Amino acid sequence: MLPLVRHALVGSTITYLGLKKIVEPDISNSWALHYNHVAGRVGDICEALGKEMGETIPPLNAIVVNGQTKLPSYGVDHYLARFLGFSGPEIGRLSQEERDAYARQAIHSVFDYNGWPEVCRRLRLRVPIAGRKRVPGPGSRLPDPRGFSTGRESAAHKDLKIWAASNPEFFADYGTFGIGETEVTLSSGDRLDAYFEGGASRLAVEVKSVRSPHDEIERGVFQCVKYRSVLRAMQSVLGHAPNAQAVLVLDGPPPAGVSGLAATLTVNVFDVSDSFRAGG
Repeated sequence: MLPLVRHALVGSTITYLGLKKIVEPDISNSWALHYNHVAGRVGDICEALGKEMGETIPPLNAIVVNGQTKLPSYGVDHYLARFLGFSGPEIGRLSQEERDAYARQAIHSVFDYNGWPEVCRRLRLRVPIAGRKRVPGPGSRLPDPRGFSTGRESAAHKDLKIWAASNPEFFADYGTFGIGETEVTLSSGDRLDAYFEGGASRLAVEVKSVRSPHDEIERGVFQCVKYRSVLRAMQSVLGHAPNAQAVLVLDGPPPAGVSGLAATLTVNVFDVSDSFRAGG
Protein backbone atom coordinates (compact mmCIF):
# COMPACT_ATOMS: atom_id res chain seq x y z
CA MET A 1 0.00 0.00 0.00
CA LEU A 2 2.70 2.47 1.03
CA PRO A 3 4.67 2.24 -2.25
CA LEU A 4 1.49 3.05 -4.18
CA VAL A 5 0.77 6.05 -1.96
CA ARG A 6 4.29 7.32 -2.65
CA HIS A 7 3.61 7.10 -6.37
CA ALA A 8 0.24 8.81 -5.97
CA LEU A 9 1.81 11.73 -4.11
CA VAL A 10 4.25 12.41 -6.95
CA GLY A 11 1.73 11.80 -9.72
CA SER A 12 3.37 8.66 -11.07
CA THR A 13 1.95 5.30 -12.15
CA ILE A 14 3.74 2.02 -11.48
CA THR A 15 3.79 -1.11 -13.64
CA TYR A 16 2.85 -4.57 -12.43
CA LEU A 17 6.48 -5.55 -12.89
CA GLY A 18 7.58 -2.51 -10.88
CA LEU A 19 5.22 -3.50 -8.08
CA LYS A 20 6.61 -7.03 -8.15
CA LYS A 21 10.15 -5.73 -7.74
CA ILE A 22 9.10 -3.77 -4.67
CA VAL A 23 7.07 -6.53 -3.05
CA GLU A 24 9.40 -9.43 -3.91
CA PRO A 25 12.78 -7.96 -4.82
CA ASP A 26 14.58 -11.28 -4.50
CA ILE A 27 12.23 -13.36 -6.64
CA SER A 28 12.87 -12.98 -10.37
CA ASN A 29 10.67 -15.69 -11.86
CA SER A 30 7.29 -14.70 -10.44
CA TRP A 31 4.63 -13.67 -12.92
CA ALA A 32 4.09 -9.92 -12.80
CA LEU A 33 0.43 -10.45 -13.65
CA HIS A 34 -0.02 -12.07 -10.24
CA TYR A 35 0.22 -8.60 -8.79
CA ASN A 36 -3.10 -7.51 -10.20
CA HIS A 37 -4.46 -9.50 -7.22
CA VAL A 38 -2.28 -7.44 -4.89
CA ALA A 39 -3.58 -4.31 -6.60
CA GLY A 40 -7.15 -5.56 -6.20
CA ARG A 41 -6.62 -5.94 -2.47
CA VAL A 42 -5.53 -2.29 -2.36
CA GLY A 43 -8.77 -1.36 -4.12
CA ASP A 44 -10.76 -3.28 -1.50
CA ILE A 45 -8.98 -1.39 1.29
CA CYS A 46 -9.74 1.96 -0.34
CA GLU A 47 -13.44 1.14 -0.63
CA ALA A 48 -13.73 -0.16 2.94
CA LEU A 49 -11.81 2.76 4.42
CA GLY A 50 -13.85 5.22 2.36
CA LYS A 51 -17.03 3.90 3.96
CA GLU A 52 -15.45 4.23 7.40
CA MET A 53 -14.33 7.81 6.68
CA GLY A 54 -17.61 8.77 5.02
CA GLU A 55 -16.00 9.83 1.75
CA THR A 56 -15.08 8.41 -1.62
CA ILE A 57 -11.43 7.39 -1.86
CA PRO A 58 -10.20 7.01 -5.44
CA PRO A 59 -9.14 3.46 -6.39
CA LEU A 60 -5.41 3.56 -5.64
CA ASN A 61 -4.99 0.32 -7.58
CA ALA A 62 -5.82 2.24 -10.79
CA ILE A 63 -2.25 3.55 -10.90
CA VAL A 64 -0.85 0.02 -11.25
CA VAL A 65 -0.61 -0.22 -15.03
CA ASN A 66 0.45 -2.40 -17.92
CA GLY A 67 3.92 -1.45 -19.10
CA GLN A 68 2.81 -1.18 -22.73
CA THR A 69 -0.63 0.42 -22.55
CA LYS A 70 0.16 2.57 -19.47
CA LEU A 71 -3.35 1.74 -18.25
CA PRO A 72 -4.65 -0.61 -15.54
CA SER A 73 -5.79 -4.11 -16.48
CA TYR A 74 -9.46 -5.01 -16.82
CA GLY A 75 -9.36 -6.38 -13.28
CA VAL A 76 -9.73 -2.79 -12.07
CA ASP A 77 -12.96 -2.23 -14.00
CA HIS A 78 -15.39 -3.11 -11.21
CA TYR A 79 -13.53 -0.65 -8.95
CA LEU A 80 -13.80 1.97 -11.69
CA ALA A 81 -17.50 1.23 -12.02
CA ARG A 82 -18.20 1.79 -8.34
CA PHE A 83 -15.96 4.87 -8.16
CA LEU A 84 -17.54 6.48 -11.23
CA GLY A 85 -21.12 5.45 -10.45
CA PHE A 86 -21.56 2.83 -13.18
CA SER A 87 -23.18 -0.54 -12.89
CA GLY A 88 -21.17 -3.58 -13.91
CA PRO A 89 -23.13 -4.04 -17.17
CA GLU A 90 -22.76 -0.34 -18.00
CA ILE A 91 -18.98 -0.36 -17.80
CA GLY A 92 -18.96 -3.62 -19.75
CA ARG A 93 -20.79 -1.90 -22.63
CA LEU A 94 -18.26 0.91 -22.95
CA SER A 95 -16.15 1.10 -26.07
CA GLN A 96 -12.41 0.57 -25.65
CA GLU A 97 -11.83 4.30 -26.09
CA GLU A 98 -14.44 5.18 -23.47
CA ARG A 99 -13.14 2.59 -21.00
CA ASP A 100 -9.59 3.87 -21.39
CA ALA A 101 -10.75 7.47 -20.94
CA TYR A 102 -12.45 6.59 -17.65
CA ALA A 103 -9.36 4.66 -16.54
CA ARG A 104 -7.23 7.76 -17.16
CA GLN A 105 -9.78 9.83 -15.25
CA ALA A 106 -9.46 7.48 -12.26
CA ILE A 107 -5.67 7.70 -12.41
CA HIS A 108 -5.81 11.49 -12.27
CA SER A 109 -8.35 11.33 -9.44
CA VAL A 110 -5.81 9.30 -7.47
CA PHE A 111 -3.15 11.93 -8.17
CA ASP A 112 -5.50 14.80 -7.23
CA TYR A 113 -6.77 13.26 -3.99
CA ASN A 114 -5.36 15.12 -0.97
CA GLY A 115 -6.38 12.56 1.63
CA TRP A 116 -3.58 10.01 1.23
CA PRO A 117 -1.76 11.16 4.41
CA GLU A 118 -4.96 10.58 6.40
CA VAL A 119 -5.41 7.19 4.73
CA CYS A 120 -1.91 6.25 5.90
CA ARG A 121 -2.65 7.41 9.44
CA ARG A 122 -5.86 5.37 9.53
CA LEU A 123 -3.94 2.30 8.41
CA ARG A 124 -1.12 3.05 10.87
CA LEU A 125 1.38 3.48 8.08
CA ARG A 126 4.19 5.99 8.06
CA VAL A 127 3.09 9.00 6.04
CA PRO A 128 5.52 9.24 3.10
CA ILE A 129 7.11 12.53 2.18
CA ALA A 130 6.33 13.44 -1.41
CA GLY A 131 9.50 14.07 -3.34
CA ARG A 132 10.18 15.39 -6.79
CA LYS A 133 9.08 13.01 -9.54
CA ARG A 134 12.17 13.46 -11.68
CA VAL A 135 15.14 15.71 -12.13
CA PRO A 136 14.51 18.23 -14.94
CA GLY A 137 16.75 17.78 -17.95
CA PRO A 138 19.36 20.33 -18.95
CA GLY A 139 17.82 23.45 -20.39
CA SER A 140 14.39 22.85 -18.82
CA ARG A 141 12.61 26.16 -18.43
CA LEU A 142 9.20 27.72 -18.27
CA PRO A 143 8.12 30.29 -20.86
CA ASP A 144 8.47 33.91 -19.77
CA PRO A 145 5.04 35.61 -19.80
CA ARG A 146 6.77 38.81 -20.86
CA GLY A 147 7.36 37.11 -24.20
CA PHE A 148 3.68 36.39 -24.82
CA SER A 149 2.02 38.11 -27.76
CA THR A 150 -0.50 40.83 -26.99
CA GLY A 151 -2.68 43.07 -29.07
CA ARG A 152 -4.84 42.35 -32.09
CA GLU A 153 -4.86 39.06 -33.94
CA SER A 154 -2.50 38.97 -36.90
CA ALA A 155 -3.65 38.05 -40.40
CA ALA A 156 -1.26 35.06 -40.35
CA HIS A 157 -2.83 33.71 -37.16
CA LYS A 158 -6.35 34.16 -38.50
CA ASP A 159 -5.51 32.40 -41.77
CA LEU A 160 -3.90 29.48 -39.92
CA LYS A 161 -6.83 28.88 -37.58
CA ILE A 162 -9.30 29.04 -40.50
CA TRP A 163 -7.15 26.52 -42.36
CA ALA A 164 -7.12 24.22 -39.33
CA ALA A 165 -10.90 24.35 -38.90
CA SER A 166 -11.40 23.72 -42.63
CA ASN A 167 -9.23 20.60 -42.81
CA PRO A 168 -10.70 17.97 -40.48
CA GLU A 169 -9.03 15.17 -42.45
CA PHE A 170 -5.68 16.37 -41.09
CA PHE A 171 -6.86 15.39 -37.60
CA ALA A 172 -8.40 12.03 -38.50
CA ASP A 173 -6.35 10.23 -35.83
CA TYR A 174 -8.43 12.02 -33.19
CA GLY A 175 -11.90 11.21 -34.53
CA THR A 176 -14.25 11.45 -37.48
CA PHE A 177 -14.95 15.15 -37.86
CA GLY A 178 -16.75 17.46 -40.23
CA ILE A 179 -15.65 21.05 -40.78
CA GLY A 180 -14.67 22.58 -37.46
CA GLU A 181 -15.47 25.91 -35.84
CA THR A 182 -13.25 28.82 -34.84
CA GLU A 183 -13.44 30.94 -31.69
CA VAL A 184 -15.47 28.43 -29.68
CA THR A 185 -15.82 29.47 -26.04
CA LEU A 186 -15.28 26.86 -23.32
CA SER A 187 -16.98 26.80 -19.92
CA SER A 188 -13.79 28.34 -18.49
CA GLY A 189 -14.22 31.36 -20.74
CA ASP A 190 -11.24 30.41 -22.92
CA ARG A 191 -11.71 30.64 -26.68
CA LEU A 192 -10.34 27.97 -28.97
CA ASP A 193 -8.67 28.78 -32.27
CA ALA A 194 -10.35 25.74 -33.82
CA TYR A 195 -12.64 23.06 -32.44
CA PHE A 196 -13.88 19.72 -33.73
CA GLU A 197 -16.70 17.55 -32.45
CA GLY A 198 -17.69 14.17 -33.86
CA GLY A 199 -19.48 11.32 -32.10
CA ALA A 200 -17.83 10.96 -28.70
CA SER A 201 -14.63 12.73 -29.80
CA ARG A 202 -13.64 16.32 -29.03
CA LEU A 203 -10.53 18.12 -30.26
CA ALA A 204 -9.17 21.58 -29.48
CA VAL A 205 -6.59 23.13 -31.82
CA GLU A 206 -4.26 25.95 -30.81
CA VAL A 207 -2.36 27.58 -33.67
CA LYS A 208 0.86 29.58 -33.57
CA SER A 209 3.06 31.09 -36.23
CA VAL A 210 6.70 30.03 -36.00
CA ARG A 211 7.48 33.71 -36.44
CA SER A 212 5.98 34.30 -33.00
CA PRO A 213 8.33 34.80 -30.03
CA HIS A 214 9.72 31.53 -28.67
CA ASP A 215 7.91 32.01 -25.35
CA GLU A 216 4.62 32.51 -27.18
CA ILE A 217 5.00 29.18 -28.97
CA GLU A 218 5.82 27.43 -25.69
CA ARG A 219 2.77 29.13 -24.22
CA GLY A 220 0.76 27.31 -26.89
CA VAL A 221 1.83 23.97 -25.42
CA PHE A 222 0.53 25.01 -22.00
CA GLN A 223 -2.68 26.31 -23.57
CA CYS A 224 -3.24 22.84 -25.03
CA VAL A 225 -2.80 21.30 -21.58
CA LYS A 226 -5.43 23.68 -20.20
CA TYR A 227 -7.91 23.22 -23.04
CA ARG A 228 -7.63 19.44 -22.85
CA SER A 229 -8.35 19.50 -19.12
CA VAL A 230 -11.29 21.89 -19.45
CA LEU A 231 -12.86 19.92 -22.29
CA ARG A 232 -12.53 16.69 -20.32
CA ALA A 233 -14.11 18.36 -17.31
CA MET A 234 -17.00 19.51 -19.50
CA GLN A 235 -17.41 15.97 -20.82
CA SER A 236 -17.45 14.58 -17.27
CA VAL A 237 -20.16 17.03 -16.18
CA LEU A 238 -22.31 15.94 -19.13
CA GLY A 239 -21.76 12.26 -18.36
CA HIS A 240 -19.52 11.62 -21.37
CA ALA A 241 -16.22 9.75 -21.44
CA PRO A 242 -13.48 12.36 -20.77
CA ASN A 243 -11.44 11.64 -23.90
CA ALA A 244 -10.92 15.14 -25.35
CA GLN A 245 -7.57 16.02 -26.88
CA ALA A 246 -5.79 19.26 -27.74
CA VAL A 247 -3.01 19.78 -30.28
CA LEU A 248 -0.70 22.60 -31.28
CA VAL A 249 -0.49 23.50 -34.98
CA LEU A 250 2.47 25.46 -36.36
CA ASP A 251 3.12 26.83 -39.84
CA GLY A 252 6.69 25.56 -39.73
CA PRO A 253 9.04 23.26 -37.79
CA PRO A 254 8.86 23.72 -34.01
CA PRO A 255 11.73 25.81 -32.61
CA ALA A 256 14.37 24.19 -30.41
CA GLY A 257 13.01 23.17 -27.04
CA VAL A 258 9.34 23.18 -28.01
CA SER A 259 9.22 19.50 -28.99
CA GLY A 260 10.81 18.45 -25.68
CA LEU A 261 8.35 20.55 -23.69
CA ALA A 262 5.44 19.12 -25.66
CA ALA A 263 6.66 15.56 -25.10
CA THR A 264 6.93 16.17 -21.35
CA LEU A 265 3.34 17.42 -21.28
CA THR A 266 2.07 14.83 -23.81
CA VAL A 267 0.94 17.44 -26.32
CA ASN A 268 1.23 16.65 -30.03
CA VAL A 269 2.69 19.38 -32.24
CA PHE A 270 2.02 19.50 -35.99
CA ASP A 271 4.00 21.30 -38.66
CA VAL A 272 1.39 21.95 -41.38
CA SER A 273 3.54 24.29 -43.45
CA ASP A 274 3.41 22.24 -46.66
CA SER A 275 -0.37 21.77 -46.67
CA PHE A 276 -1.06 25.28 -45.40
CA ARG A 277 1.04 26.98 -48.04
CA ALA A 278 -0.42 24.77 -50.74
CA GLY A 279 -3.87 25.89 -49.67
CA GLY A 280 -4.95 22.32 -49.05
